[in-house]
Amino acid sequence: MADIVIGEKLASKLREAAKLNGQSVEEFIEAVVDRALPAKPSGEIRITAPLGTLAALAQAAEQANIRLSPDLSARSREILENEFPEYLKSRLSSTD
Repeated sequence: MADIVIGEKLASKLREAAKLNGQSVEEFIEAVVDRALPAKPSGEIRITAPLGTLAALAQAAEQANIRLSPDLSARSREILENEFPEYLKSRLSSTD
């Protein structure tokens, strides 16, 4: 355990906020700090939006660091015409 010195005004605000959330001051501070820190790379994904909603899906994708290239669909024809044949050729030649 550690001691932190804060002003009475802030202490009063913390007690009030914790009470409104049905938590102890320590639990409230921990929850606020956990929300302020970047997601842990432990593989644990924390969803606050209602499950089964698009918002929950977006949160999970963001926390999992899933990023789609914005020009992927615009480049799909180019990829099929140029890059995919080269890929197939390399795969066919490697099986021989």
